[in-house]
Amino acid sequence: MNRTILTSGFAIATLLTALGVSQGMIDVAAGETLLIVFPALAIATIRPGKCCASLKGVFS
Repeated sequence: MNRTILTSGFAIATLLTALGVSQGMIDVAAGETLLIVFPALAIATIRPGKCCASLKGVFS
């Protein structure tokens, strides 16, 4: 249930950002950056073990 709430929050944030950019409420450059950052942040926070598993060999 917690993962569902977290993913819903990221989905709503992404949709509201896209809506804000299309309506001119958010600067286009900032909106494009947020639309790139939100999915990356979602992946890193929803499953941090799987996201960082590939980095274990690099930093050990």
